[in-house]
Amino acid sequence: MNRYVAPVVLMMIMLGSMGCKMMKIAKRPIPKKASDSTLVVRAPMPDTTHPVTTQPIPDAARQALIAGLTPLWKKTIDFNTFSGKVKMHYIGQGQNVDFTAHIRIKKDNIIWITVTALEGIVQVARVYVTPDSFKLVNFIKNEATVIPITEAAKFLPIAVTFANLQNFLMGDALVKEGTITDASTTSDVFLIQVATGNYTQHITYNKADSTMRSAQVSTPGSSGLQGLTTFSNYAATDALKFSTDREVNIHNAGQVYELEMSFKSATFNQPQDYPFSIPHGYTISR
Repeated sequence: MNRYVAPVVLMMIMLGSMGCKMMKIAKRPIPKKASDSTLVVRAPMPDTTHPVTTQPIPDAARQALIAGLTPLWKKTIDFNTFSGKVKMHYIGQGQNVDFTAHIRIKKDNIIWITVTALEGIVQVARVYVTPDSFKLVNFIKNEATVIPITEAAKFLPIAVTFANLQNFLMGDALVKEGTITDASTTSDVFLIQVATGNYTQHITYNKADSTMRSAQVSTPGSSGLQGLTTFSNYAATDALKFSTDREVNIHNAGQVYELEMSFKSATFNQPQDYPFSIPHGYTISR
């Protein structure tokens, strides 16, 4: 596991396994599918949601395209605060469950998430993340975890960065580091390949409005990590384009995780608070 896909897996573990393993409610039988044991993330280029055929282009034209697309890749949603309610359906590790997450973000400072089940009747957990710390209250088990974010892998079991999680929640590319090593274009999308250490990102953008259509992170080898997120149903929210429907698919170490996200509300740049406290008598792990 790696920090470049930590946001995806963090959402699954923190909001899926955490919110649903801790309580056996809202659970649905996992349908048997012949493809379950052989599910493979599709090739990252061209776009996985709308397969297209690209033709080789001269190197000079490719370099010009890379230069032209670099600002698009570097671009992020410009906001101060965010508040959203998202319905989620999670499949993985024997789980097939539905839950709701209420998310609040103060850009570059705080990520606040409350997880509920049974249409909000049952409060499952609350998470408070800063660039330095990770705090979790498990209301089902009367437990809490308070640790530096650099040690969150002990709990999650993944490496976590605040920036990656914020990017994922906001619908941006997971990491803005690295170098664009390839680019191509079709009638309706731009496609880029970004090298970041031992990981490769493949990102597609809709030509019509420059919104991101899909983002894939992978490692070398057939058994390496493969993570794919698709974005759709962009809404003009407070003059910002925001993907309200997303699908996440992760393959790692023989395990398959799927997460469907549907934002029911999304509000930017409004005053909000981030209440977090550990109830008296809870067991605290540090």
